[in-house]
Amino acid sequence: MTLSTTTAAEAAEKALLWAGLAEINYRNAETYHGKGRLLREERGRQGDADACVEAAKEWDRLGENAVSLANMWSNVAGALHLVQGDTSS
Repeated sequence: MTLSTTTAAEAAEKALLWAGLAEINYRNAETYHGKGRLLREERGRQGDADACVEAAKEWDRLGENAVSLANMWSNVAGALHLVQGDTSS
């Protein structure tokens, strides 16, 4: 079995990727919240509005998970930076 070592830079890149995904997820949630509001104003579209609200909640949940992972990888990057030392200079 081979162990893989993650560098501080790699962990920082993962943190950035998860942060970007969180941003996308929150934008999608905002879109579905907006669609839900518009559909609530239309007669007979309550079921569609409810579906949009549920989709928005799911995008919000995915965004929260992505933020948690971004924070975790950011903390890992900081810890690895301390352990591995600064090799950029």
